[in-house]
Amino acid sequence: MTNKPNERLQALQTALKLLKYSQQNLNLTTETSLAMMGHQLALFSLLWRDEYKENQHYARQCILHLMQLLTQKSTEESYKCIFTWKQLRNLDMKFLKEVNKNCFSLVKMFGKNLSVNQNTQLILTFLNGLMSSNQIRVNLALELFNIFLETQGLKFEQVTEVFQSMYKVLPSVIFSDVRLSLLKTIPKLGRQYTPEVVEVLLSFARPADSQVMDMWKIMAVDKNLMRRLMTLLYLKMKVRPSEEDMILKNIKDKTELMSIEALNTMYELLYIQEFRLTVHWAFSGIFLGLLTQLHYLFELNMVDSSLDSFENTLKLEYLSPFRTCLEALKGLFWTTDNWEIFAYMKLQQGWDLFKKMNTFKQGVTLLTRAITYYKCEIKSILSHAMLSMKSPYERDHLVGILVIIELLNSNEVPRYKSRRTIWSFLTSSMRNSNMVVQTMSLQGLGSLLLQPGKGNLLRSQLSDLMEGLLDQEEEKILVLINIIGEILHRLTLQGAGSNSLRVAEQLYDLFDDERDKVRGEAIFLYGDVIYSAGKKYEEQLKLHAFQCLVPLLFHLADQCPEVVVKTKSTFMRLAILFNWGFRKELFSTLAWREGLGAENDIFIYMVESNFGEYHLFLLQAFMYVKSPQKNLQRAAMKFIGGMLQEYFSDLCFYMNKSDMKLLTKKFEELRRDQDPNIRKFYLNYSEDIYELSKYVA
Repeated sequence: MTNKPNERLQALQTALKLLKYSQQNLNLTTETSLAMMGHQLALFSLLWRDEYKENQHYARQCILHLMQLLTQKSTEESYKCIFTWKQLRNLDMKFLKEVNKNCFSLVKMFGKNLSVNQNTQLILTFLNGLMSSNQIRVNLALELFNIFLETQGLKFEQVTEVFQSMYKVLPSVIFSDVRLSLLKTIPKLGRQYTPEVVEVLLSFARPADSQVMDMWKIMAVDKNLMRRLMTLLYLKMKVRPSEEDMILKNIKDKTELMSIEALNTMYELLYIQEFRLTVHWAFSGIFLGLLTQLHYLFELNMVDSSLDSFENTLKLEYLSPFRTCLEALKGLFWTTDNWEIFAYMKLQQGWDLFKKMNTFKQGVTLLTRAITYYKCEIKSILSHAMLSMKSPYERDHLVGILVIIELLNSNEVPRYKSRRTIWSFLTSSMRNSNMVVQTMSLQGLGSLLLQPGKGNLLRSQLSDLMEGLLDQEEEKILVLINIIGEILHRLTLQGAGSNSLRVAEQLYDLFDDERDKVRGEAIFLYGDVIYSAGKKYEEQLKLHAFQCLVPLLFHLADQCPEVVVKTKSTFMRLAILFNWGFRKELFSTLAWREGLGAENDIFIYMVESNFGEYHLFLLQAFMYVKSPQKNLQRAAMKFIGGMLQEYFSDLCFYMNKSDMKLLTKKFEELRRDQDPNIRKFYLNYSEDIYELSKYVA
């Protein structure tokens, strides 16, 4: 394989002499002597089109002698072969010319006379030939490789070695067109040998380098193949031996389990653009598969004790199997453009519920609740969850029933499953051996879907409870807020009606309560209330919610960090309710950014999404200039200043005389305030207010 033609010639001449001598003097018909025949034939074949005619001649002579030895051995053992020793010896120039034009005959001759092991050597040597810097030799190697696949194909036992060789060879192929051509053979092999190809690719799963991802990507050109691959990955992830089974099978490293390797690959594929449609297609199966995988990792005690390490790192090599599974669950929603569900969980710290076994069930329930709110794949998830109840594994039953019970609050469910079917299903689940499954099934039987008459009773209870929110005792208020939240959730299917508006008004009055917990819980529950009324009162609730935008914006600067967290969640839900622009950017800012830059961006997202309403925001903001909480006071002053500076002309256009009169009155009240910061604020913006009043007049 040297690049020097004279050295190649010397090697070929020596090889030919050795072959002739061996053929005449040695017994080369044993298995051992022919063991490397495939490799040797491939080496000489790669010189079939050598730049120098003399080298071509010797290479062909070597091939003929090797084939004579091979066919002599086959004939002695009465094997059926395409050429006999006599035919090869008398092979004329006509055949050589034919092969020189088209390698088809040469490969056919090899394929019919070589054993499976020898054929494997042959094709692996062709692949290694692709790494040469000699373009003639590389092109011939590619041609021979492709002809072999087309004419002979691979045996199942050859697929692993060939794919592994392709993986090793691809990075070293110099010529881009050859590399692309080699990559294009992968989908063909994938279609023919899908299970074997998945097995091989999974063996490269950690860490999954760009080479492996290129091999997955190239197979994504075939829609049906992609679906078969995803289905196989899903099934591989469900191969979950117990600890006892692992001891029996002598599995020492849990990270090498097939289900972990499949999980690693699934995680990577979520972020590959070419697989997005397939992930959408398999969404429900992946969703339930990842939830049960998390539970399985709890069973194996593979929960990472340092989950917060590398919090901002999503590269697979830095992730434990548990973190990989959790990030894959998050990524499933983010990459399929269900970012609202991701945001719902993130801003409520819902993803953290999956980090501990004792809060795992809460995590599943909250995530399914978000799925119900945003109507994400309800039909498919419900079908998969009901199917999982037929599994022999308890973890599937647990996850399945948690998902099903929460989905019963969706008004889409009756369109896909009759009440009788659901009743029968839950009654059957009552006989499950797991106490949690029994309890949840009983809860489902009492749901509003199956017991619609309960709606009036719950609304009546809600009406009676609301008076308690006026109580002065903190503990009582917190308990009531919790109960009201639960009732509103149970009424999701029918809606709470006019009660929702009354609850919203009373919660709004608690936004500025001096007690941190009361303030935080009131703001948080408000995010649920605005979605709870039903269609009849939806517009009235939206009008009320609009009045809360400015107060919620200011509470993002609340002195209590817990209140800030809860405010972010409700503020985001209002942004989604009003269908603001830049919603995804707003979420990213609320979730991961801090400081003046973040504050300024949130201000812009809110104001720019409410064109024509600027004057109303300005009037609302003045209510907080005298707030006893200094953080809110500063936020209000900054907001008013920003509105006057950035949106002055818009305020002139939209404010009427009545609005201006009210604004001027409130502003003038600040002139003699005892707080020096308020007096300073008055002096700073008195000229702007004066100018604004002139334009409005």
